[in-house]
Amino acid sequence: MSGAEAEGQPLDDLFDERRYLPRLAKRASLAIADAFENQGGDYTRIALRMRECGSILEFACYRVGDDEEITRKLVRCSWCRIRLCFLCERARARKRHLNLWQLLRAWLAKRPRDQAILLTLTIRSVSHSELLDAIDRLMASLRRLARCRRFKGAVLAWYRTLEVTRDDETGLWHPHLHVLLIVPPGYFRRSTNGYITQEEWAELWRKFARLDYDPVVDIRALQGVGGGPLDEVGRKSLLEVTKYCTKPSDLVQFDDDGQPYPVDPLVLTTLYDALHGRRLVGMSKALRDLAKQLNLADPEADDADLTDSIPYNAVYLGREFYRWHGGHADYVLVPRAIWSSPQEEQAMPP
Repeated sequence: MSGAEAEGQPLDDLFDERRYLPRLAKRASLAIADAFENQGGDYTRIALRMRECGSILEFACYRVGDDEEITRKLVRCSWCRIRLCFLCERARARKRHLNLWQLLRAWLAKRPRDQAILLTLTIRSVSHSELLDAIDRLMASLRRLARCRRFKGAVLAWYRTLEVTRDDETGLWHPHLHVLLIVPPGYFRRSTNGYITQEEWAELWRKFARLDYDPVVDIRALQGVGGGPLDEVGRKSLLEVTKYCTKPSDLVQFDDDGQPYPVDPLVLTTLYDALHGRRLVGMSKALRDLAKQLNLADPEADDADLTDSIPYNAVYLGREFYRWHGGHADYVLVPRAIWSSPQEEQAMPP
């Protein structure tokens, strides 16, 4: 990727599902690995695993319908499964999105008139030393809220994800929760007493989060989700719930030539320690039971299959193999079983 292509391009944009080889994501992971190694101790082992992640990628190529463009699906990768590895997090996010889409499609097939709304719960931003405890309090607060009578009387099921962002100017962390709520068809009728206003949501959150200030709470309908079969608009709406736990740009910045700047070790270790071993996705019992019925794999599990699913109505064309070429800082296409012949390498087309 040239400097002109990289200039002004946020790393988040490289996770568009139409991009198959996230070059900058690999470069970002290598920059994070360098920062981990500089910390020494147990972080050295993490650095070694991250450097190997995505070294070899194998794609199955398909022709889908009348589309002339080749569809590539990742079928093999050397995952490191480190929480802050953007290659692995990209794969987890895709799996989370697919799982949630399948869950809601199955739910709405049985209860097509139910509605879905998105509730965002926040607390005040915190410093490095406060982040871990703040996330603990955030999770405990949601559990208390979900057990209260008002919540259970209005909500049939829920699905939540944790997101942690950072303010570049203040350096403060902002952990918050995105909670998808499935509500009955009569929820928005005030006469049923089931409807909860934005002001009441804020009051409930203040109470169960045990805050001494008025929190910012956002509540909005999810377009295309509920009131009928899940459509393409609804599938895109679900991206807000299943996106990455942290913005890549909060950790890694790039220069005009697409090379990463050194990663702040304090920022990196603070976020890693706060997220390590923590489930970033949760759901109510009703959705957990449905996930079991559908045999949906848990993308948060250590042994989760993070490869892509085969597209519907696809014609298999063959496979492509890529390896990370450190000298080029890019992926190169390699003929199968000919791994050492640079004459037959070909740079990945845009």
